[in-house]
Amino acid sequence: MTVRVPLLVALVGLFLACRENIPRPSEEPDDGGTFNPTDVSMPDGAEPGPPDVMADLPPAPTCGTAGQPCCPGNVCTGGGCCMSGSCVANGTACRADATCLDGSCGGCGALLPAAQSCCETRVCTASRAICAGGGAGSCQACGGTGQSCCGDGFCQSDATCDKNAGSPGMCVPK
Repeated sequence: MTVRVPLLVALVGLFLACRENIPRPSEEPDDGGTFNPTDVSMPDGAEPGPPDVMADLPPAPTCGTAGQPCCPGNVCTGGGCCMSGSCVANGTACRADATCLDGSCGGCGALLPAAQSCCETRVCTASRAICAGGGAGSCQACGGTGQSCCGDGFCQSDATCDKNAGSPGMCVPK
């Protein structure tokens, strides 16, 4: 019993010490007050500059525009052509003898207005198009569920490329 009494006395002493005049928190919510950016000190007395307007812009594309790699599914923006893995802008030369027009390189490689024949070496230059069929072949849509996988194995986000369905594979639901 002698051990418990000093412990009890110590706890009572701590309790009484905590009861000093500590003010209660305000009942009013703290709105943080006003913020004035000039209140923030800058290193070496420098003045704050204008806000960085680039900070709110989305990152620059890394594929799909002229001179960049083609995006998955051989996609080039703005009607460009995917030539040997790089995008060529719509209305510019896609070969020495041809111009890229809405994914078609000199009259081959596109899907619209009707399926065109594949370009040399059985290549389609339009976005989401693949060369299919015998001989020179014709360009057909790829990447959608029930369609062939695109040449780079691309299928839309709701599908996956089943390589067991032959070459280049078939886009099947996930």
